[in-house]
Amino acid sequence: MSVRLAAGSIALALLLASPGRAQDDDHARSGPYAGLGYSQGFEFFYDLGSADSSFGFTAVAGWRVTPFWSAELDLEYMNGFDLASSGGASLRTLSATLDFVLYALDGRIQPYIKFGGGFGRTEVTGGPGASDSSVGGLLNVGVGGDYYLTRSIVLNLESMYIGSLGDIDGTSHLNATLGARYRF
Repeated sequence: MSVRLAAGSIALALLLASPGRAQDDDHARSGPYAGLGYSQGFEFFYDLGSADSSFGFTAVAGWRVTPFWSAELDLEYMNGFDLASSGGASLRTLSATLDFVLYALDGRIQPYIKFGGGFGRTEVTGGPGASDSSVGGLLNVGVGGDYYLTRSIVLNLESMYIGSLGDIDGTSHLNATLGARYRF
């Protein structure tokens, strides 16, 4: 009898301590958050020729409005897509977008979809001839997931397609970002 009681107690303790359980941490609470991430970008340039991938950084500041959606300002810098057909030229991008995030779950693990728009700046440097920079519009869509280590510390993995418009048309790219966020 005591073996069954001990086994049952251990099983209950493991169940209550499992990472998938929200417990009383309120991971989906309303409030501000901020984060940083490392990005790897993959080009979809249709009039610049092929390019290698680029590394970059992201910074995000947002507000969780309800358990299932938030709004955020996302800044991204990609440090250089090396253009194969341009004699050593490199393309850098800087973007600022206002994004809306829809969460599928409200526990410790929170998958989401993300969409938004904003403005971007591109700069081509280092090739033969003059450098050039342009500014234009952006539309983006992506998927990701948050994993709560604690009530306030979040690991984040996301992939987003950033489509370019206007003067920067033809510089669309896909990024994969690994980051961390802090929920205040």
